[in-house]
Amino acid sequence: MVRRQAATNLPKFVAVLEKKTVIEEIIELFRFVAGDDQDSVRLLCVDVLIAVCEKIKAPEEKSSMGEFGILVSGLRGVCGDRSWRVRYMVADRFEKVI
Repeated sequence: MVRRQAATNLPKFVAVLEKKTVIEEIIELFRFVAGDDQDSVRLLCVDVLIAVCEKIKAPEEKSSMGEFGILVSGLRGVCGDRSWRVRYMVADRFEKVI
């Protein structure tokens, strides 16, 4: 229940953080949320992914490429999730994810 509320509000939190903080801290939280054992928490990671990508935008330097690699691998994991609800969430928000 607590993890679900944290994942629900994480996109709002990302919106007020600086880009450097998002890269250093929030990407690791995204990986934690995406790997949760409950599908109700994992489906919320799609909104976290969108918020992080909007904050980072495009990689301006080579150091940002690693973070995008982590996000892309997280996206692949979410797209192939064992829960249909999570896969549906990705499909529903596909244009924002891309």
